[in-house]
Amino acid sequence: MPPAFLPRERLWKIGDREIGLREAVSCVTPFNLFGLPAVVVPFGVDARGLPIAVQLVGMPYSEELLLEIAVRLEKARGPLAELP
Repeated sequence: MPPAFLPRERLWKIGDREIGLREAVSCVTPFNLFGLPAVVVPFGVDARGLPIAVQLVGMPYSEELLLEIAVRLEKARGPLAELP
């Protein structure tokens, strides 16, 4: 997933590409439509200080397994510095 977007931004640069809001949220739309469980695990900040995260998506009714994986990732990652 790309880093967080600043409020009121209309276009965002990811690598050498600019994308709009519709394209930015398109990565979560299929999971919502098909009722697949998903969880986001914070993983740090980018050079601008914006949060970076990993999104995990499971099979239908796999919430318990997905949450267990998320907890293990958080433990492996260690503590995060607080955002300003």
